[in-house]
Amino acid sequence: MYVGTYDLYFVTETWHHDGVWSGLLDPNSQFNVLRKDRMDGRGGGVCVFARKHLNIMPVTFDDEFRDIEMLCFDLINTDKRIRFFVLYRPPSLDNHAINYMHLLIK
Repeated sequence: MYVGTYDLYFVTETWHHDGVWSGLLDPNSQFNVLRKDRMDGRGGGVCVFARKHLNIMPVTFDDEFRDIEMLCFDLINTDKRIRFFVLYRPPSLDNHAINYMHLLIK
C-alpha cells in the first residue's frame, strides 16, 4: 500500500474483528481506515483505505441494514460528490442469502 500511488483501496473478506486495531492496518498513518467487521462468526468484512488528503464523508445506514457487510462513503471534491460502496456477500445459497440480497437491493 505504501509503495503504490493509489489513493483508495477497497478490501473484501478482511477477517477483521474488534481485536484488530486500525492502527495495525496502517502503521504509518497515511490513510483514513473505514471498516465494517463481521460481528459473528469468521471471515467476511470489508475495509476501505483512503489517503488522508482526500475529503471523505462516511455514510451511515439505518439499523435495518446492520447485518450487511457494506461500507459507503462520499468523496467530496470542490463541487462534486462521488458515492462509493464496498460490500461482501457470503457465498451461501440458502434463505439467509436470499434475505441478504433483498436488503442489498433495498
